Amino acid sequence: MRAVVVIFGSPFSGKTRLARMLAGTLGYRCIESQVVIERAAAWGASQDDLRNRLSKPPGFSDRVSHKRRIHLTLLQAALAEEIREGNAVCYGNLGDFLPNGDRWFLRVQVLAPLEFRINEARERLKLGRAEALDCIHRVDRDREKWLRQLHGTNTSESSRCDLMINLENVDLESACSTVAGIVNGNVASPSCPAWRPALEALALSSRVKVALARAPATVHLEVDVSAEAGSVSISGKVPSYDDVQEVERVARQVPGVTEVETSDIRVSNPEMSPAFAVPLRMPRLFWAGWYAMGFSLLALIVATTLFLFRGDRVQTFTGVITDTRCANSHIAASGARDSECVRACVKRDSAVKYALYDGQRLYILSDQLIAEGFAAERVEVTGAIDHKSGQLRVQSIRRSS
Repeated sequence: MRAVVVIFGSPFSGKTRLARMLAGTLGYRCIESQVVIERAAAWGASQDDLRNRLSKPPGFSDRVSHKRRIHLTLLQAALAEEIREGNAVCYGNLGDFLPNGDRWFLRVQVLAPLEFRINEARERLKLGRAEALDCIHRVDRDREKWLRQLHGTNTSESSRCDLMINLENVDLESACSTVAGIVNGNVASPSCPAWRPALEALALSSRVKVALARAPATVHLEVDVSAEAGSVSISGKVPSYDDVQEVERVARQVPGVTEVETSDIRVSNPEMSPAFAVPLRMPRLFWAGWYAMGFSLLALIVATTLFLFRGDRVQTFTGVITDTRCANSHIAASGARDSECVRACVKRDSAVKYALYDGQRLYILSDQLIAEGFAAERVEVTGAIDHKSGQLRVQSIRRSS
């Protein structure tokens, strides 16, 4: 039995609907990106930064900063923790964090004709045809850059899949049945599934990577980590022997680690004494830090100027994600759950939008795509009211505790 099903493909290809449908059919958990972002943020990163890392290609400032690599490490570790119990479906960019070639993962690539994708974009984002087509071209470019930044090459998505489904030939229901049949086609999962050690090892190696990425003595190092039953192996290239010692020290402090193997770590300057290891590394980190700080300061000045010019104030709004038709009532004639009612109302009428109801006022949300994932849930929305359009310009959405 496959422990985790990974659904991936081009944006607006139907992979999100297939993933949620498949999770319901199998009785698996559907791992949503917001859940992973919230877990990753618990290690001290901003949810907005993590969300950008998950959906957008790297910018120029990322080339002189360790933040991008740290954020990606946090997201990978958070996903590993979410799937460690198995019986999960994940989709979109999340699946790109999982290692290739693991037999406990079933990777399904979803293909869809352009017309299908245009209709999907128009329906979800309420766009005209030309706008939807421009949007698809833009997100396809971003997707290509995202894969390149994660894997370092233009790895073909088809080369990483176990099953390819073309929605030009089958509908979503048939596709779901096909994948579910493959997942359920093996023998029933035993009381102690064979895949559990593999997922536990993935979670442990990810926790070690997080520890190395957060520790001041090792944050600048890029090493590979693998684990098996508490034994951790670390490989890669570091500037000095001092770095090897620091890597081992940090790794041993991670709960669950029983043994650390560092013999595969290569030292680029083997003759460098400990006294000179740090000073020779400092100029590179020093200037990288100043460049990153300069870009951050410039971005802050621009954002502050735009903020003052517009006169809008960022606030946190608490309420329920609903739609402009139902407002605070979600009783569907079919007896459907609230979230299904909200999504159905938006889907049926292009004039109906996702909105936040705080008990008194109804705020139409600027980001309809993110709002869809929180339909009928109580949330906290950070953003500002656009006094020209009356919409709530969304910066972030999270579930309210």
